[in-house]
Amino acid sequence: MRRIVSVLLFLVAAAVIVVGVGKVSFLSPDPTLTASVSGGAQEAPVTLLTQELREATAGDATVTVHAKGAFTSALGRADDVDAWVADAAANVVTGVDRSTHSFQVTHRNGVSTTPNPAGSDLWITEESHEGDWEASWTVPSQGQWTLLLATDGSSAAPMDISMTWDNPAAETGAKWRAALPWLVGGVLALAIGALVLTSRSRGSRRRQDAAVSPRRAARYAAETGQLPVVTPAVPAGAADPAAEAPSVQAARAASQQVSDETMIHERLVAQDASAAPQPAEDAWGTPREAAVGDAEDTDRAERDASPTKDNTDEHDDADNSGDDGQDGPPEGGAAGPDGSETKPDQAQRPGLTERRVAAERSTRRRALRWVTATLAAVGLVLPATPALADESAPASDAASSPASSSQAPSSTGASTESTDSTDAATGSAALPVILQTQLDRILKNVADEATAGDKSKDVKDIQSRFGGAALEVRKEYYAASAKGVSFTASPVQPIVAEPIKAAAVTTTTDWPRTIMVVTQASSADTPVVLTLEQLDARSNYKVISAVGMVPGVSFPGVALGSTGVTTQDNDTSGLVAKPTAVLEGFTEWVDDAKSSWNDKFEASDFVTALREQLSAAQKANESDEQRAKNQMTFEADPSATRTLSAPQGGSLVSGYVTATNTIAPDDNGTVSLTTQLQKLTGTKDKTTEKNLVVTYRMPVVFYVPATGSGEKIRLVAASFVLANAALK
Repeated sequence: MRRIVSVLLFLVAAAVIVVGVGKVSFLSPDPTLTASVSGGAQEAPVTLLTQELREATAGDATVTVHAKGAFTSALGRADDVDAWVADAAANVVTGVDRSTHSFQVTHRNGVSTTPNPAGSDLWITEESHEGDWEASWTVPSQGQWTLLLATDGSSAAPMDISMTWDNPAAETGAKWRAALPWLVGGVLALAIGALVLTSRSRGSRRRQDAAVSPRRAARYAAETGQLPVVTPAVPAGAADPAAEAPSVQAARAASQQVSDETMIHERLVAQDASAAPQPAEDAWGTPREAAVGDAEDTDRAERDASPTKDNTDEHDDADNSGDDGQDGPPEGGAAGPDGSETKPDQAQRPGLTERRVAAERSTRRRALRWVTATLAAVGLVLPATPALADESAPASDAASSPASSSQAPSSTGASTESTDSTDAATGSAALPVILQTQLDRILKNVADEATAGDKSKDVKDIQSRFGGAALEVRKEYYAASAKGVSFTASPVQPIVAEPIKAAAVTTTTDWPRTIMVVTQASSADTPVVLTLEQLDARSNYKVISAVGMVPGVSFPGVALGSTGVTTQDNDTSGLVAKPTAVLEGFTEWVDDAKSSWNDKFEASDFVTALREQLSAAQKANESDEQRAKNQMTFEADPSATRTLSAPQGGSLVSGYVTATNTIAPDDNGTVSLTTQLQKLTGTKDKTTEKNLVVTYRMPVVFYVPATGSGEKIRLVAASFVLANAALK
C-alpha cells in the first residue's frame, strides 16, 4: 500500500513540477498586450488619451493611429488640455477592458468644431502626421498628461486607434512568482512520497522495541496476548536450553492445569502488564531487579531526551505505576492487582499512558523527519529562483536619468530645479506652467518674429507674438522709421531666444499666466528682460514688455522649475510697497529727486542720467533764444503692471510709464525742431510757434523686497524711447 501511495505522490509531483516549469517557459503569457477602439464610436473634433489609460497599460505603450488624412498629435497637461477643449465635443479614452481587449471610451457632447490645435503653447510636444502613425507614448515624470489627437478642428478626429504595451505578467519576476507555488508544491509532494516509501509500519517497530526491553516486552504481551520471540545467547560448547524446554502446546494438551511462566495467564490478558508473573531471571541471564532497573533507566533516559511535553507524560507514568510516594491511592483512583493505585481508564485499558507516550514520541520523530525532508527539498528549489525585485519601488537611477523624463512624440527633456514648496490645496509639489521644451519653442517664435519685424518695420510681422506696451513701442518705432526718422541707437532691444540667463515661470495655473525671462546674445550685449503673458488656454504667449537691463544691477537668480514663483495681485501686501504704488512712486522719484520715495529706491545711474538729460532739455527750451515753457509729466499705466513672487522673497514687478514733454512758446517765442521732430511732426520748418508735445515710452522692471528685509526697491531694467511728436 505504501508503494502505491508513494507512486501516486511521485506522479502528482512530476505533473505539478512540469506545470511550474511551464509557467516560465511554454505556458508563459504573451509578452505584449494590444487594445483597440471598438466600432460605433461617435464622431468628435478631438480624441483624448488620458493618463489613466497609460497607467492601465502599466507604463510606456506604443500608440498606432490609422487615419485617412492629416492630423495633429499633441501632449499637454491634463488640465490644460481640458481647458483648451472647453465646450467642444470629445471622445475620451480612459482605460482598457481587458476581457474584450478594447478601450473604454467616454463621449462628451459639445460643439462640433475647435480651433486648429497646431502651434499652441500649451503642448509639451506636437507633431503633424499624414495617414498611419506609430509612436511610443512617454510623458514627463511629474504631473498628469493627456495625448490629444485632432485634425484642423473642423472635421472629426481619428478614432481608429490601437495600443500595444508590455504584458506585466510576462516579466521575468511575474513568471517566477506564478511558477514558484507549483514548484514548491511539486517538491513537497515528492518529499512526502519519499517519506511514505521509506517509512516502517508501527507494528514492526513495536515488535522490535518489545524485543529490546523486558518492560516493553511485558507491555507488548499485555496489549497483544503474545510474547516476543527471544533468542538468548548460548555460550560456546553449551547445550541449547531451548531444545530441552518442554513444549507449551503439548503441556496444554496433556493437562489444563500445567502452569508455565512463559504463558500469558488468562486473567492477566487486558490488564496491566506489571501484574504479570515475572521469571526469576531475565531472559538474558540477569537478575530481575537489575533488568527492571536497566529498563527503567533506559525509559527514563529516552524520556529525558524527548521534548518538554514528555515530562508531563513521565509524570503520568509515575502516577499510574503508584511510585509517586503517596501512602494511599489518590481520590478517584482504584487499586491495581499489586495494591498500586490506577486510574479508572487505566483499569479498563492497561498500559494506556505508556502507549500514548510511545505513540507521541513516534509521531514527533516522524514529523521531524518529514519537516527536515521538506525544508531540504524547498532549499533545492529556492536557490534556483531568481531574486525578485520590488517592482513597486521606483529605480532611483532610472528616475534621475534624462531618459526618465523623455516626452513623446519628441524626446526633449525639461531641466527643473526642485524645491520643497508644495501646493497647499493638493499637498503635491507645485509645478511651473511650462517646461523647458515649451519655453525654448516660445522664445524661438518670439525671437524670429521680432527679428523679422525689426527688419521689415511692418507691425503685421509681430502681431502674433507681441501685445500690450511692447507692441505699442515697436509699432511707434516702425511708424517713425517709415517717416524717415533715424536713431543713433535702436529704441527697441533686439530679442534672442538663447542663452537664457534667468526664467521666472509662474506655478499659478489660472489665466492669464505670466512669465519673465532674461536672455542675452553675448557678453557684449545688454541682457533683455522679457515679460510674456498668456490670456487664456486657446491663446499663445505674447511679449508685453521687452526692456534692457540697466548697468550695474543684477536680476534675481531664478531658474525654470523653481516652485516659489507665483502670480500675484498688483495690490499684494507683504512688500515694502504694493506694486501699483511702486510705479506711482517711481514717477514721483524720477521727476523729483527730493521726493519722499527717494529713501525707498536704491540709487540708479539710469535715473540720474535721465534726470540730467531732461534738465538740459528744459534749460534749452526755457532759454532766451526760445522763450518757451517746458513741462514734463510722468504717468504709470496700471493695466500694464504684472507681478511675480521671487523664490528668495520679494517680488518682480513689470510696468509701463509714459513721459510727456509739453513745450509751449511765450509770446513772440519759438521752439526749435530737430530733424527727428520735423519728420515726426510732418513739417519742414525748423522752428514753430505752436505747442510741441513729445511722447516717450518707459518700460520698467523692479525688484521689490519683502517687508522687514532691510532692502530698498531696485530698478532692474528700463528704457526711455521716443515714441512720437505732435504740434498743437
